[in-house]
Amino acid sequence: MSTLDGLADQLIGPTAGKVVRVTTSVLELGLILVLLIVWLAISQPGSLGFIESGPGWTDVWLATTVLFVISAINPLVTLFRPTWTRFRVALKALVDFGLVVVLIWSLALGSWVILSDPSTATSDEAAVVDGINTIIRISIAITIVMSALSGALEVRRFRQIQRLAA
Repeated sequence: MSTLDGLADQLIGPTAGKVVRVTTSVLELGLILVLLIVWLAISQPGSLGFIESGPGWTDVWLATTVLFVISAINPLVTLFRPTWTRFRVALKALVDFGLVVVLIWSLALGSWVILSDPSTATSDEAAVVDGINTIIRISIAITIVMSALSGALEVRRFRQIQRLAA
C-alpha cells in the first residue's frame, strides 16, 4: 500500500476500497500534474543575477520531463484499469530506476548552477554557487538511495505478484 493509499484510508476509511483507490489516483495525478506544470514553467532558466543554469540541470531537463510524464500513467491506469497491478508495479519500478539513472547522470555532469560571468564574480558569489551545488549534490545523493530502495521494493512486490498468479 502506498503512502497516498494510507492517507486516503485515514481520511475516507478502510472499508471504502474503491473510493480510496479513486481518491488516491486523483490526488496522485493532481500532484504529478502540478509538479509537471511547475517544472515546465521553470524550464531551463537563463541567467538570474550572477547565476545561470549549469549542465547538471540543462542536460537532464528533457529526460526528467519524460519521467514526469511516464509517472502520470500509473494513476491513470489505477483509475481506468485497477486490475492491472503487475503493470503498475512494473511501471513504478521503471520510473524509480529511471530516476536513479537520470540523477546519476546529473551528478556526473556536475554543476547545477554556474556563475554567469566567472571573470567578474566576487568570492562571495562563487561561495554561493558552491553552496547551492553542494546542497543539490547532497539532495540528489539522498534521492538516489531512496529511489533505488523504492525500485527494489517494487521489483520484490512484482515477483510476489508473479508467484501468486502462477
